[in-house]
Amino acid sequence: MRNVDEDFAAHRQAWLNREVQAEKQIGKQSKPVFGKFDQFFDYEKRLNNNSQKLETTRQAETFESRISKIYQKRKGGK
Repeated sequence: MRNVDEDFAAHRQAWLNREVQAEKQIGKQSKPVFGKFDQFFDYEKRLNNNSQKLETTRQAETFESRISKIYQKRKGGK
């Protein structure tokens, strides 16, 4: 399993290297597709997306735990 994970990481790195070096043709010249690192990887956007997913997960767990408590009370009360 560890070897598979290492292979995956190496291939992902090779893919990212390829993406960073990508160029687009503009007339007779070529320019890099990504002029700045932020265009390639927006760190702040990733952090915000990740925190939103975490918040959604917490809310879902809270809702599920509330429903579970309601069902437990109903079973015990009847």
